[in-house]
Amino acid sequence: MYLTPTPFYMKRFFLVTLLLFVALSGSFAQYYTPQNKVWAFGYGAGLDFTSGAPVSIGTSINSFEACASVADGSGSLLFYTDGKTVYDRTGAIMPSGASVVSYGVNSATQGALIAPVSGSTTQYYVFSLEEIGGSTGSSHLSYSIVDMTLAGGLGDVVAASMGTSITNKLTEKMVAVAGTHCDLWVIVHRVDSNNF
Repeated sequence: MYLTPTPFYMKRFFLVTLLLFVALSGSFAQYYTPQNKVWAFGYGAGLDFTSGAPVSIGTSINSFEACASVADGSGSLLFYTDGKTVYDRTGAIMPSGASVVSYGVNSATQGALIAPVSGSTTQYYVFSLEEIGGSTGSSHLSYSIVDMTLAGGLGDVVAASMGTSITNKLTEKMVAVAGTHCDLWVIVHRVDSNNF
């Protein structure tokens, strides 16, 4: 016996299919740009893809899951983060980067994300997503801004932006997707719901 899908399930299927398409198309495209050629992750690990083949590099990052890094237009590393601590390209903690949020992100599966500030060539958002069961108990999403013109060109976190709260009650999933103009969408998922 064949059952006809209900409109609810068709809508859900369409939404999931659309989100997967957007996420996959964005993720494939992002790795072919110089800004994503150097990765920092894990416990002091990193990979540099600027030569075409991955080359192992050492970093100062110390994270179970959360990690993000960004390079410039030629593929040279600018900075990296675990969502709580922000490191410059030399591996030193930025002057104001020791603790950009008060909650834990180390065990959030997608707890850190770096995105350029629209209209700027020197500023970047660092999004920090709290691990579920963290110290606040409500899975916060916050941002801080890194300005690469500070600290003699090594960059620093803009103190006034540090840990700016956006929302809470989220899962540990976060992705950035380029919009149709100069915008960027950061997509997160509300816990215990179908809301993104």
